[in-house]
Amino acid sequence: MRRAHVSIAVPTSLIALVEKNLLPRDQVVAANIIMNAYSVSAEEHPWVCAAVAVVLSNPDSGHSCVTLEMLASLPDVRDVADDSWPKQVDFWRDELAKAPTLVCVTGESNDMPFVLDDGDMLYSAKSRSEEVFVAAKLSRMMAEQRLQVITGGPGTGKTTSIAKRLVKRMNDPKSSNDTYALAAPTGLAAKRMKFALATALHSDHLGEPITDEIVARIMEIPKSTVHRLLKFNPSLRRQWGRHAQKTLEYNYVIIDEVSMMPLSMMARLLEALDDDTTLVLVGDKDQLASVDSGSVLADICKASDMGANFVEPLERQFRFTADSPVGQLSKAINSGDVPGLHAVLSSDYGNITDSDNQEVPRFRWINPETNKTGLSVVAREAISHARELCIMASEASSDDHMKKLLEFRDTFQVVCANRRGDLGVSGWNSTVDRELGNLARGQWYIGRPVIVLTNDYVNNLSNGDVGIVCADEDDQRFVVFDGENGIRRIPVSKLPPVATVHALTIHKSQGSEYGHTVVLLSTKLSRIVTRELVYTGITRTKTRLTLVATEAVLENAVNTPIRRATGLAHRLNLLLKGSHR
Repeated sequence: MRRAHVSIAVPTSLIALVEKNLLPRDQVVAANIIMNAYSVSAEEHPWVCAAVAVVLSNPDSGHSCVTLEMLASLPDVRDVADDSWPKQVDFWRDELAKAPTLVCVTGESNDMPFVLDDGDMLYSAKSRSEEVFVAAKLSRMMAEQRLQVITGGPGTGKTTSIAKRLVKRMNDPKSSNDTYALAAPTGLAAKRMKFALATALHSDHLGEPITDEIVARIMEIPKSTVHRLLKFNPSLRRQWGRHAQKTLEYNYVIIDEVSMMPLSMMARLLEALDDDTTLVLVGDKDQLASVDSGSVLADICKASDMGANFVEPLERQFRFTADSPVGQLSKAINSGDVPGLHAVLSSDYGNITDSDNQEVPRFRWINPETNKTGLSVVAREAISHARELCIMASEASSDDHMKKLLEFRDTFQVVCANRRGDLGVSGWNSTVDRELGNLARGQWYIGRPVIVLTNDYVNNLSNGDVGIVCADEDDQRFVVFDGENGIRRIPVSKLPPVATVHALTIHKSQGSEYGHTVVLLSTKLSRIVTRELVYTGITRTKTRLTLVATEAVLENAVNTPIRRATGLAHRLNLLLKGSHR
């Protein structure tokens, strides 16, 4: 019955490719519907349907467009053997030319849903329009000296740089009436920015005269998600409340963790900026890019490297030194240096003293295939941390106790590349809960660490917020969170969806830092385990790092940088060159 349904929805010649998972079924069906609306037969032009389906899957793959070379090599990318798939770029160009009512060529004036740009890049009209707009707006802001871009790894002083800019501007009499906004792509990143900024304002590296009045003024600046900044409401016909006709009422806007921003969100932000607003973009270009389409920060930095040199790189390390294991690993990974990687894995970086006054290795590499004992040690450490969390939570009765409980939770964290499998999030969480025994009875056991899975504006909780289950004197369960104004207690009955977080994905850990970080990578080679993923995982640590991975997986990751198909860097570079002629 299911096969009959597929045969109706999918062009006959593409059924086998869908069943092999070379093409995503939902996107093929959607492509068929769109083609029908534009009077193009998917049965007569199956390869046009295939190309459109790949473009429609871009939000999942992170690409802004699909190059014809990518189309020609798709079976290799998807690890699917298929001799029927066209491997010639010219073939795809010729096929797309057979659907002129569906696909236009750059420069044609029409409202077709797909665009073949520069003879090689196939976009949805929406994605190309956003990319062209973002490049043009950034270029114009650069020419008007209203754009500042700061990039650097963890611990390089990005938040201190933000604080320094704010203090300097507030000390300037010309800017006495300026208004400010601080935002980040996620609620968790926005909250962390507030805490980090409070610390940075008292940093010895600030280098600007500062008064209590300025400190208070900076701390009062609204700090929110980009969605909230732009008054996003999915229930309205026009979902973004701030736009070109109703711009933001701020003179100075700072966006942190820009590596997480997709192209569409950047387009909405730039559209909503007033003509005299200064924009500061801050982030780590080497971290994981956004979940959705685009790699905006990396593209901006790439355009800067092409000759304009407008990005300010921060390289001095304040969290860990260049000769530390994290510093050496980061360098080897980002430069694709496999010999350098092996040198780090075989080096002895000495010991430090833990909270129990015991000497422990600062860096530890464990091969899970050959060092089962080492893997067992890591598991015991995770179980011990979880058990202590349960004991502390059962004894916590005041806000001060709960603050210490949350601080203790951040002293140890397992981060995984995968969700499933023994070295994945679900397997690790299940193992720890099972080993806790009676301490982990029931869904809401005391000491259970949980992560919020969706934004909850009613309770002011953000996707990624982490809390711990506690109980009052009547054994009523609630989850304690570290809020902007102190400890917050949310009854479990009022919580949005949450999950246990003895372990979490590296993606979810982005922007966080932990005393001892354990990075778990699958033993199987995977396209998921990339250079950026491993870099993001290892740089979550503050003092101790344990890396659980095989040499083969690490080598493959170092040699596999994320390459997203996008034309933003090229467009921005051309515009910047033109503005300097």
